[in-house]
Amino acid sequence: MEGGDAALKVREDVRTDLVLAAGTAALAAFGTWVELTYSQVAVPPGAGGYALAVAAGAVLLFRRRAPVRVALAALVLVYAYHLLGYPGEAPGVVLFVAFYSVTAHGTGLRAIAAGLGLTVAAEFISVVPPHAAPWYSPAVLAPSVSMGAGVLIGAVVRQRRMALESRTAQESLAAEGRLRERMAAERLLIARDLHDVLAHTLSVIAVQAGVALDALDDDPAQARKSILAVRAAARDVLPGLHETLRTLRGGNGGGAAAPAPQPGLAQLPAVAQKARASGLAVELGLPQRPYGVSPFLELTAYWIVTEALSNVMRHSDASHVSAAVTVQGEFLHVRVEDNGRAAGGPQPGGFGLLGMRERVQLAGGTLEAGPTPAGGFLVSARLPLGEP
Repeated sequence: MEGGDAALKVREDVRTDLVLAAGTAALAAFGTWVELTYSQVAVPPGAGGYALAVAAGAVLLFRRRAPVRVALAALVLVYAYHLLGYPGEAPGVVLFVAFYSVTAHGTGLRAIAAGLGLTVAAEFISVVPPHAAPWYSPAVLAPSVSMGAGVLIGAVVRQRRMALESRTAQESLAAEGRLRERMAAERLLIARDLHDVLAHTLSVIAVQAGVALDALDDDPAQARKSILAVRAAARDVLPGLHETLRTLRGGNGGGAAAPAPQPGLAQLPAVAQKARASGLAVELGLPQRPYGVSPFLELTAYWIVTEALSNVMRHSDASHVSAAVTVQGEFLHVRVEDNGRAAGGPQPGGFGLLGMRERVQLAGGTLEAGPTPAGGFLVSARLPLGEP
């Protein structure tokens, strides 16, 4: 239980005990007035009887912290009321609440034994002078049986309360576990996004740096163009990298810029242009009006095309790539095919094809990836337009 909830619970318990103690004390005092007013025998001064009745009700304020001691104190006060010669046992109404509290706020079998022992002790109040009554009379047995029932009811209430607290704690732990799993899954997705961005950008940088190095002596203009492409690629990836790192650290921080919009189909022409700048001929086809394509599916298609182009630049000697995103019926189709010859192929244990396949599965679709009969490599995904 959190600190604020615990403090609120304590305040509610104190308020409940104040009302209960005040109400029980008032009831005991009223019963004392009735007994003193309509008694047929001589009685001591009424002030002492009222004081004992109110004191017996007041001790209930401590019934949660020391239930057995409170029950003993109430029993002693009721005994004193009887032994001083007051008729009846009006303050005895406090014993019903006190004995119930022994098991409701006590501990296990010891509390039950203490409550039943106090109940037996309370039965002897009426059988001792000066106003003795037979122990078997209904006026003696009925209150004792009721007090014993209160003891057992308190034990049942405590058992149910403990079971509820245990179940609540287990549910809280399970909720925390689910939250940690969701956070871990989200961080893994962020790691994949970061991998995809960096892999594509670093592929462009590596290719352009190689072109610049080869052309540095013979074609300075081409070398300068390649170096400018390297700078542009690095500049484009830095805001997203900073935002991802802020997210992993738990927030944007004060004064940080708003995160960039989620990538989708509209960003694919810029991805294709970066690949063209590395010398790869990229043919890109996109639907003019992608109605029914959710932002989640757009993001999935974006990362499939981006990762496929990065794999071509890293693992193939292809000169031409055809990438197409189309809406056919109830599905979004993503197809990326190159004309190259794989040089070792993508690493199966990395975040490349594995990350692609998991993204597609998350969207409820299917992915096919492998060499084509012509010698190139094909990545084909089929994503349902409905909610994943």
